[in-house]
Amino acid sequence: MKTVLMPREAAFYDRAKKAYFNMRSRFAEKRNKKGRVIQVGRPLPFTQTEFMEWLLSQFGGDSNSVVKCRYCPRMISGMDFQVEHVDPVKQGGSLALENLELVDEECNRFKGNLTESAFAMLKEFLRRLQDEQLLADAAEIEQRLKISGSAHSMRKRLMMLSAKPKPAAPPVMEYQHKLEEQF
Repeated sequence: MKTVLMPREAAFYDRAKKAYFNMRSRFAEKRNKKGRVIQVGRPLPFTQTEFMEWLLSQFGGDSNSVVKCRYCPRMISGMDFQVEHVDPVKQGGSLALENLELVDEECNRFKGNLTESAFAMLKEFLRRLQDEQLLADAAEIEQRLKISGSAHSMRKRLMMLSAKPKPAAPPVMEYQHKLEEQF
């Protein structure tokens, strides 16, 4: 089978089209097997053409250009960008173009559904670990958080790391003894 390589500009528009339809699909109404709505649909407040124009403007009008990720110093191109909701939709953020930003895949996955300020706090926490000569631990923690890919999982894990241990539950025999006394 012969592979046909597309010119860079055509590949950019193909990638942009996929990003638009992925967003549209993500926010579409979802139903279970019985036909019950399990996710209320939300239409995107912009057309595919408006999204393409916005995306091209993010690259300075040149589909061959590169831009800096919003959250890190990495440069991203029209072939490897991720569209990020700065204010997460699950936390009340808008679907509008004004709430979209281009980021690299790793930052998008790592941020998850965190707000921008919560993500900055997480990055600051990891930076402090590195400053306190816990470099190996900081790298390991960051890697584990990135693997999880979910902001909810990250928050739970951070809370577990910082929480005081709960007292041990009493043995089962103690409960059985109390039950026997009642009867």
